[in-house]
Amino acid sequence: MAAHDESFAPVPVDRLDDDALHARLRAHGLTLSLVEARKVAVLLGRDPTLTELTLFDTMWSEHCSYKSSRPHLKKHLPTDGPNVVVGPVEDAGIIDFGGFGGRRWGIIFAHESHNHPSQVMPVEGAATGIGGIVRDVYCMGGEVIATLDPLRFGWPVDGPGEAGAAHRVDIARGVVTGIWEYGNALGVPNLGGDVYFHESFNENCLVNVVAVGLVDQAHITHSRVPKQAADEPYDLILVGKPTDWSGMGGAAFASADLDAAAAHENKGSVQTPDPFLKRILTVANRAALQRARDEGVEIGFKDLGAGGVACVTSELVDAGGFGCDVDLALVHQVTGLPARVCACSETQERYGLAVPARLTASILKVYNEDFALPTLYDGACARKIGTVTRERRYVLRLGDRIVCDAPVETITEGIRYDRVAVAPERREVPLDERLPEGPAAAIADEWLALMAHPNLCSREYVYRHYDGEVQANTILRPGEADAGVVAPLPGCRRAVALSADGNPLLGLADPWTGGAAAVLEACRNVACVGGEPSAVTDCLNFGNPENPHAFWQFSEAVRGVGDACRAVGLHAREGTPLPVVSGNVSLYNQSSSGRAVAPSPIVACVGIVPDYAHSRSQRFKAAGDIVLLLGRRRPETAGSVYLDAGFSAGRPAVPPLDFTAARREIRAVCDLVAAGLVTAAHDIGDGGLAACLAEMAIGLEGAGLLGADVRLPARDGVTTREFLFGEAGGFVLTVEPSRLEAAAGALAAAGVDWWRLGEVTSEPRLLAREADGAVAAEVGVRRLARVWQEALPGLLGGVAAVGAVPSPAGPQEEGEGSTPPRLNLARRPRVAVVQLPGVNCEDESARLLELAGARAEVFRWTRPASELAAFDGFLVPGGFSYQDRVRAGAVAARDPLLEVLLEESDHGKPVLGICNGCQVLVEAGLVPGLQPGRIEVALAANRNPGRRGYLSRWVALAAHPLARTPFVEGLRGTLPLPMAHAEGRFTHEDPAFFARLAASGHVALRYAPLGGRTDGNPNGSLLDTAALTNGRGNVLALMPHPERAALLRMVPEDLPHAWGERRRRAAGDAAALESAGPGAFLLQRLVELC
Repeated sequence: MAAHDESFAPVPVDRLDDDALHARLRAHGLTLSLVEARKVAVLLGRDPTLTELTLFDTMWSEHCSYKSSRPHLKKHLPTDGPNVVVGPVEDAGIIDFGGFGGRRWGIIFAHESHNHPSQVMPVEGAATGIGGIVRDVYCMGGEVIATLDPLRFGWPVDGPGEAGAAHRVDIARGVVTGIWEYGNALGVPNLGGDVYFHESFNENCLVNVVAVGLVDQAHITHSRVPKQAADEPYDLILVGKPTDWSGMGGAAFASADLDAAAAHENKGSVQTPDPFLKRILTVANRAALQRARDEGVEIGFKDLGAGGVACVTSELVDAGGFGCDVDLALVHQVTGLPARVCACSETQERYGLAVPARLTASILKVYNEDFALPTLYDGACARKIGTVTRERRYVLRLGDRIVCDAPVETITEGIRYDRVAVAPERREVPLDERLPEGPAAAIADEWLALMAHPNLCSREYVYRHYDGEVQANTILRPGEADAGVVAPLPGCRRAVALSADGNPLLGLADPWTGGAAAVLEACRNVACVGGEPSAVTDCLNFGNPENPHAFWQFSEAVRGVGDACRAVGLHAREGTPLPVVSGNVSLYNQSSSGRAVAPSPIVACVGIVPDYAHSRSQRFKAAGDIVLLLGRRRPETAGSVYLDAGFSAGRPAVPPLDFTAARREIRAVCDLVAAGLVTAAHDIGDGGLAACLAEMAIGLEGAGLLGADVRLPARDGVTTREFLFGEAGGFVLTVEPSRLEAAAGALAAAGVDWWRLGEVTSEPRLLAREADGAVAAEVGVRRLARVWQEALPGLLGGVAAVGAVPSPAGPQEEGEGSTPPRLNLARRPRVAVVQLPGVNCEDESARLLELAGARAEVFRWTRPASELAAFDGFLVPGGFSYQDRVRAGAVAARDPLLEVLLEESDHGKPVLGICNGCQVLVEAGLVPGLQPGRIEVALAANRNPGRRGYLSRWVALAAHPLARTPFVEGLRGTLPLPMAHAEGRFTHEDPAFFARLAASGHVALRYAPLGGRTDGNPNGSLLDTAALTNGRGNVLALMPHPERAALLRMVPEDLPHAWGERRRRAAGDAAALESAGPGAFLLQRLVELC
């Protein structure tokens, strides 16, 4: 502890005048108001210590106490429902997911913001945002199955005489980097989000994060001390990183206006992320929770976020009806830390547990010995730091010295304010008022320009940084559809659809509409993939609540969210509101200049998909399919991208929301998708009908080769521009001609307004006609795709899009004639999936190896290395082993387990290294193995003319004609697989070295063109190398992921390859979708070679 520690000193709040007290509070970095500081003294009946003031500063912050917002949340938001298992009372909400495998499952989800930290330190702020939200799911006893990241940034281009865009772009790039560096290393798929740019975010970016998880309802863990603590002693355990200065005062920092002049000082309030340690803690937590279940005891489990040790211990015991005695001397921490910092710092990667004293030693052993935390991270461990008491007092000490002693409920119950909300003066727009329109001949040019707008162009530049396929459960990825879809239970056809939405332009125009429209948009998105909207969570981002106008914006938006939730309701449960089961309020998103962000209610919706086999991508599927429009077009254009882009048309008011029509449309689309009547569905949102049709034509990565010929129906008082570019909600669907009658009957029965617009065409152009057949606008799909794809990389990356707009090409040969592995299913060889610290693909690799015919077992790094020799074959999975310190795979290559792999490979046993496993094998000298055990080649950072850094996408592989390895024997044509790496470029100081490797048969697989692209090399590897083998051919080091393509359902429906065509033909057929995919070839080959 610090030599001169003021933590114990009383602060004489009653004896100090206002100026002196204000100065004292600010000198210690506290944001308590004078009234609040004096109230602390009244509640305690004495002068508080500096530690107590620090604790109340955190617990009474807006971030923790919701002191301004709570009454409005309770008044407006429906939080209960027949499907709600846990509502907004804990770290995350849970809804019912139904039964499977003899268990009842739940979907967990939570929503948070990390706005101020991301503005000050974009990489660290965004990374710790992901780190914090996933902890909320883990603490409920679940596994995180997906994340979403709605992002809001300042305008990326300077106007005449302006400056600052470069800094705003740096923030955007830093945020994306922080999200991928943390989420990818943790092994959690990112399945969606959205990005908006607006000048109101110039000084305050918004970084919202959503985490979704799966839990066995019998194993839900609560963030409270169990009632059993009344009958037996319970201990408090702290697990994870040593407590340090990072994040000190973070909650208070997030609860005040952002002062750019204090940016340097504020950096200390941003936590330091460590996804490597989080990954270790994640797998260790599973074992600890299982240990408690095996003993038949209930424990309390909560993450350490705002307020650190003091917050987690006080909230755990108060929620259970107890008190506690915590000794800060027992907390593992860096040296020289004052007691108040030890108590309240928000150091990342920590958890708090409340366990029976008889189980304490066993739980400590899990972390400290079974998972060897102290050997993996300096100072990390699990320690007992206190005891639960029946007396409801919170006692915090350092040895014998008391730093806090108060009734626990005094600390946790928070404080309330009745804020004033005043509506600003607003002009009523006359019903007949219209903005002037340009000539009709300009509509096509406007359509083209609109698709390049920063708020409408492709988000591929962002989501290609994220790993959307880790865990091998993804059905629909970002860019494929309006919502991501994940099937988290192998063998179960039920799936989860996810979407997050919120238009800040609508929030500016009318906050109530902004809130309500965010709910409707999120629900429409999950409906497009067959998800029945089942619950939502909200993150409410607004300015300073002490400003009456800003607080009116907040209160109106909350009312809008609640009204829309009651209107949409639960599918097949008439009159039951759509529940809001979790959420977050982020206020004070305002700079010291007084500029606040656009009102930004962001809503995430979880939809339950009855059968993922019917979830389709939004791309047009076949020429001749019928194009249908659902939902009436409106003349209003306020809040639209069209007006924001500087174009002029429509009535300058927000489109009125028709809740009845929206509910009918959403339910009708859900039913049509579930019945298999829809080949593609896309909601009408940003950019209106014009953008909707363009995105359906362009498809994934701009690969769309189809167009549409549509006729705009006769309409009263709605101009062509209003019809095409207005953003009143609705849907565009495509159906096969043979199913049109059935679809029409279902729509009529649902009472939905719909029109037959036209049909999909084989020619890649969009043709919009007037009702009389006259051409209103015509634009080529390839031109649309080019501007749509190139805009965001040009703004944020300074480069062209990766392989933008491929040339026309038919499906690639998939190797239908490839010789399948000769499996002896009577003998199931034992294959070890080597779990090095930080890998994150071990579970799915083992599961899919089992399907390939092996008896797979995850072999943890703490087991004796000698036991590895008993296995018949080995798979080293992907991830970020040892945090890829020094360089990818370098530290892991020195693990004793690799020595055994080298020996066993010399005996002829097969070894397959995937992605990070490939990097490890290269660093350990198993490949190319000219001099076994020596590093002979390097895997360097990706280097592609169109992209730098981490890249996640599908690639095609072809066997090198001179390859000498049985791993690729019989492989003909190309094999499509997903890649996801930042350092996958095979290289050597002598480029001719790879030519010699190829000649000697060591280059096993090469990247090949995919979908008409002239260059299939995604990372700049020499000789397009994707995989190397050793001299015997029994070791394969491969960068792409075969386990993520082992089943047909894992293949993207829009993949420009024969495997994509096979995936499309299997739509609606769950059995076919569960059949072998392209990646099964290599997994089965590993099994065969054992």
